[in-house]
Amino acid sequence: MKTHTEDGREIQSYIQTMYKVGYGPNLWGIISEDSLNRYTYLPGAIEEYGKRTVYYIEMEPEINGK
Repeated sequence: MKTHTEDGREIQSYIQTMYKVGYGPNLWGIISEDSLNRYTYLPGAIEEYGKRTVYYIEMEPEINGK
């Protein structure tokens, strides 16, 4: 079943894998698979933590630069 906004646009979704990563002694963070390359964490201090669903609406293309 597809879900739509009040103005008829389709709400889409995708599933991301989340990871628990270690940054130092007793310092942990949870980041998404899309963010793994943005952070520096300790080698080997990473484990899959779970999944999340991200919902979004496609942006409409601008017409005539408006």
